[in-house]
Amino acid sequence: MLVALKNGKFIDPYTYDLAGTPCEDIYTSIDVEPHIYHCEGLCALFPTDDALVQMGAESYRAEAFHDVNGNRIGHVFVIYNTPTLDSEDDMAFFRLISQRVGAEFNRWHAEATLYKSEARFRGFAEVASDWFWEMDADLRFTYFSARNKVITGFNPDLYIGKTRREIGSNLATNEHWKQHLDDLDAHREFRDFEYDLKIVDDRNLTISINGKPAFDADGNFQGYYGTGKDVTERKQAVEELANHRDNLQNLVLERTLELKEAKEEAEGASRIKSDLMANMSHELRTPLNAIIGFSDSMKAEIFGPIGHEKYREYLEDIHQSGQHLLGLINDILDVSSIEAGAVELHEENVSLCDVVETSVRFIRARADNGQVSIASTIDPEIPLIYADERRVKQILLNLISNAVKFTPEAGRVTVSAQLNDDGSLAVAVADNGIGMDEEEVTKALSTFGQVDSGLDRKHEGSGLGLPLTMGLIELHGGTMEIESEKGHGSLITVTFPKERVI
Repeated sequence: MLVALKNGKFIDPYTYDLAGTPCEDIYTSIDVEPHIYHCEGLCALFPTDDALVQMGAESYRAEAFHDVNGNRIGHVFVIYNTPTLDSEDDMAFFRLISQRVGAEFNRWHAEATLYKSEARFRGFAEVASDWFWEMDADLRFTYFSARNKVITGFNPDLYIGKTRREIGSNLATNEHWKQHLDDLDAHREFRDFEYDLKIVDDRNLTISINGKPAFDADGNFQGYYGTGKDVTERKQAVEELANHRDNLQNLVLERTLELKEAKEEAEGASRIKSDLMANMSHELRTPLNAIIGFSDSMKAEIFGPIGHEKYREYLEDIHQSGQHLLGLINDILDVSSIEAGAVELHEENVSLCDVVETSVRFIRARADNGQVSIASTIDPEIPLIYADERRVKQILLNLISNAVKFTPEAGRVTVSAQLNDDGSLAVAVADNGIGMDEEEVTKALSTFGQVDSGLDRKHEGSGLGLPLTMGLIELHGGTMEIESEKGHGSLITVTFPKERVI
C-alpha cells in the first residue's frame, strides 16, 4: 500500500517515487477523481517501470483522503500482483481504509504543528527579556521560562506544583496582595501587578507580572498564562524623576517668592522714587514760578527801563531757561503721577481737529526757526472723541515737537487722522528726520531714555516725551505704535479705542 500527498510525494516509510516513471501518469490521471482502479495488465501497460515489474504489479486501486475541513490532501494506493475487479464491497472497504489513513494523517499533522508551535514558543521564551509562566486550573504553577532564573537567581522548579499562596507567606493579610489573590480566585485578567522580591544576593527587585485566564470551548477555566519582568530600574527612575520634580517645584516656589519679594521691593522703590520726584518737582516749581514771573515783569519794564542792552539779553536767557526747566519739571511730575496711578482724567467731548490745529500753531514758530515745514491734513468732519482735552493736547504737542526737533532743515512734518474699520480713531505724526533703529526705539520708550545721549548731544530734552505720551494714551485705553527707519524718519500713531469715538 502506498500513501501519496496531493503534491505527488509519498509519505515515509513508503518510498515509492512516481516522479520520472510511467506510474506518474497513474497519479496524474486520478488527480480530479475521488477513486480509480486498474484491473489488469499493469506491467504490460508500463513495461519500462522496473519497480512495477519487480513487484509483479497487475492492478491497483486508489482512493482520496481528506483533512478535517474536507479538502483532498492525497491518495491511498493498493497495488496487486493479480488482476482485481472492482466491486461495491471492495470499494466500501477501501474507502474505510482511506478514511483511517486520513484520520491518522490529520492526527500526525496536528501533533507536528503543535510541536512546531511549542518549539517556537519556547524559543521565544528563551530569548525574551521577560519570562513566561503558566498555571493550571487549580492555580498551581506548571511552567516558568529559563529567564526567570537568570533574573531572580531562584530555581523555578521550586515553584512548580505550588500556588501563589504557598510560595509567599502572610499574603492574605497584605492589602496589596489581597486584591491580586482575589483576581486569581475570580479568574480575572490582571496587568502590571508589582511586588518586591528579595533575591539570593540580598538585593531587592521590583517585579511586574501580567496574567490572562484561559478557558476551553465550553467556558471552563483551564488556568493562567502570563509574563513577568524586572522593573527595578524603571521604578527607581520614576522615583528619581518624582524627586527631581519635587525639588524643581520647591525651587520654583522659592524663586517665585524671591521674585515676589524683589517685585515688592522694586514697586516700593518705584513708589518712593515717584513720591520723591513729585515732591521735588513741586518744590522746584515754586521758585521757578517766581523766576519766570519776575523775569517776565522785568522784560515788560513795568517798573521802568532796564538800561544796558546786555541786561535785556541776559534777562531773555533767564526767562527762556526758566520756561524750559519748568517744562521738564512738569513732564517729570506727569510721568511720576502716571506711574503712581494718581492721574485723573477730566473727560469731555473733544474736537480733535481743533486740538491738532492749536498744537500745530503752538509749534509752528519753532518749526519755522528750524526751517521745517509742518502741515495738518485732518478732515474737519472727523468724529469727536470723549477724552481729557488737556491730556490729548499734551500728547500731540509731545509728538509734533519731537518730530520737529529731530527733523533737519528743509524737512517736513505732517499730522493726519483716520477712522479705522473697527471704529477706533488713529492720529499719526510723520517726519522725514533722522529716524531710529529697533534698539533706539526701545531706548526712546524707556523713562529718561535718550537716543542722542552723548556729552555732545545735539537735541535737548529729558527723554520723557515718548514715555509720557504712551502713558497718557494708555490712560485713555488706547495704544501707541512707532514705525521708524534710521536716516528715513519716523511715523508715530496713537489710537483712541472705538468706545471713545462719538
